[in-house]
Amino acid sequence: MEADLLLPDEEKDIPCKKTILHVLTGAKCWTCEYIDSLEDKDKSKLLALLNRIVDHGPPRNKEKFRLLEDGIFEIKSYQDRLLCFYDKNKRNSLIITHGVKKQAQKLRREEIEKAKDFRKAYYQEG
Repeated sequence: MEADLLLPDEEKDIPCKKTILHVLTGAKCWTCEYIDSLEDKDKSKLLALLNRIVDHGPPRNKEKFRLLEDGIFEIKSYQDRLLCFYDKNKRNSLIITHGVKKQAQKLRREEIEKAKDFRKAYYQEG
């Protein structure tokens, strides 16, 4: 599984303080499909949050970004969730695995396991 830049980078040299967002790609880009499926207002809110993460790093507010378990994090925008992990080999690189709409009090266990499986595949092929 490869990780492509999610947001276009216009500068060649990215300052170390910036977070670099990548999205897992393979036969299918789960994150891109999820974002494309959102209504325009939800999509613009989520993309604004992603742009903020690129410029300022992940929010310290647990309502927007938090550790779920075992190195899997969630980026939260209202009911929309993007699951992700940090690439241990690339400084400041956050790899987004997929998106999901939260429908219950807690995120479903299978979504966390899916993110772990994507992470495992990412390191096996990387």
